[in-house]
Amino acid sequence: MAVARAKTWIDQEVLTHTDLNAEFNNILNNGEDLGWPATKAKDLDGQELILDADADTSITADTDDQIDFRMLAADCVVFSGVAGQANVFNENSIDVDFRVESNGSTHMFFVNAGDNQIIIDPSATITTADGTLHIHTASAGAATVSANADDLVVESNFSGGITILTPDTSASNVFFGSPASTAGAVISWQDSLTRMTVGTNFAAGFLELKSAVNVTAITIDADQNVFGTVGTTGMTDGFIFIPAAAGAPSGAVAVTTATLAALYFDTTNDTLNVYDHVANAWLSVGVSLPNKTASTPSPPTPRKRSPAAK
Repeated sequence: MAVARAKTWIDQEVLTHTDLNAEFNNILNNGEDLGWPATKAKDLDGQELILDADADTSITADTDDQIDFRMLAADCVVFSGVAGQANVFNENSIDVDFRVESNGSTHMFFVNAGDNQIIIDPSATITTADGTLHIHTASAGAATVSANADDLVVESNFSGGITILTPDTSASNVFFGSPASTAGAVISWQDSLTRMTVGTNFAAGFLELKSAVNVTAITIDADQNVFGTVGTTGMTDGFIFIPAAAGAPSGAVAVTTATLAALYFDTTNDTLNVYDHVANAWLSVGVSLPNKTASTPSPPTPRKRSPAAK
């Protein structure tokens, strides 16, 4: 507020020491009010504006086009208007978290300074993440994230996931790489080609499909050879199955290519059938099964010798 007059003087009034002291006391006791309300811009000329009693919290602009907010006598927040510079929070690198609220969440964006983690949490229920970046819609339940895959954690109490959207004629990709090969393996989908690809992008790369507890079920090597599990005479699992039914196949194979062959087993006639894409017909290959009894041909009837031959 502005400083008010102690007294309004009239023409030819005598100035007494009492009135003069009252005016000076009014100014001295209300010095901060002399410049307020402001009628013009205040120029601090880079001087520090101290805000607290122990003089360690202040605002300065001693660097051109930059504002420094200081706490504990060190820069805490720095705002810069210079291209190539950065607006910095926690410049002093102390264990003070950074939190952004939304309309419905107190921790919509949260930086855990002590653990070097970032949390996006609409549910506002966690302050410690399971990984470097934890997107937490809601708790999935008690779980421990593997240290081999904790850079990004996406968690929900219902169905959750990550969506990659691109134009119809562009590919949606996930690349797996290293310094030696930044795209050593690729998962890709392109809508206009209706094609999903999963595989390696490395000259010696091979692909393994695993089941059970990290057991290799199928291997595709760098020469596109396909291998199943190692066979034994007494094996009961690890087979590659083909379609089978009672009766010879009669349908035309929908995928027509001269470089691939479709297989079918006829359980009635014990035949393996291969589809000929050139003739558009099934070719039957006979199979001898150990549980089928093979017919034994009858011995030939002995020929009688005529009397003349004696």
